[in-house]
Amino acid sequence: MFKKIGHLFQAFAFLLLLGFARLLPISWSSRLGGVITRGLRYVLKERALGIDNLSLAFPDMSTETKEKISKAVWDNVGKTGIEFLAIDKIAKNFEKHVDIEGLSHLAASRETGRPILALSGHFANWNITLMTAMRELGNAIAIYRPVNNPYLDRIIRKQYQIISPRSLAKGESVSKMAQALREGATIAMLADQHMSGGIEVEFFGQKVLAPAGPAMLSLRVGADLLPFHCRRDMEADVQPHYTVSIGAPFVSHKDSKKEQIIDLTQQYYSYLEDEIRKCPESWLWLHARFSKYNPQKKELH
Repeated sequence: MFKKIGHLFQAFAFLLLLGFARLLPISWSSRLGGVITRGLRYVLKERALGIDNLSLAFPDMSTETKEKISKAVWDNVGKTGIEFLAIDKIAKNFEKHVDIEGLSHLAASRETGRPILALSGHFANWNITLMTAMRELGNAIAIYRPVNNPYLDRIIRKQYQIISPRSLAKGESVSKMAQALREGATIAMLADQHMSGGIEVEFFGQKVLAPAGPAMLSLRVGADLLPFHCRRDMEADVQPHYTVSIGAPFVSHKDSKKEQIIDLTQQYYSYLEDEIRKCPESWLWLHARFSKYNPQKKELH
């Protein structure tokens, strides 16, 4: 009973926030979101986790620089959250808010006739990355992570449909995703978080567990693994503004399927690392990417 009341309260609070965000121009609400989370970072434990992650990835980075990046990361989290609440405003003026680079890579993949699996991480506003994939790839399906609150999940799912009319819940069977790819659909997913039971790869000199699903799907149906990246353009005249970059597909020449899966996954994580190094403040450092796995032991969590 108390759990249901709590879920209802969360859903009601979300609806209030949704309505408030929609009253303001998107540029104002975005900035307000950044202000709120920059303040919240001082009282939330994720701030320390983010600093610890930066210390592992950049052991020679000064404390001052890590604090500066941390502040920018929290600013981006707030902006991304508020922008999700008013995502239809960006969708209606997509060309004004989003520039796209690397469309030649997309065109080359399309010419092969192979299915496309669009991969990205939690860069800038990751919802814009998914929206771009949906627009450019047409018949596309996004992988969606449900929330535990069923009332809140219903509201978020409806909002999410503005980004992606078609979606599959994270954890759905690989066979269902494979079937969608065989039928000509594109699948877009974020694959930069810790994956229990995943495969070991190197990331910023650390051993981490990465999801093998994208590489396995790619090999199973002969799909191109195409990387997407989003950056927030703070100096643009129109705010919020983003540039979404599309990279060349990953290709493995290893002999066995197992080696190919590891190789393709490592290529993707090397791509993630390269993009993060260019602009560390654009990535979500607030998840336990390094601390959940110790290669000398079993899973810590």
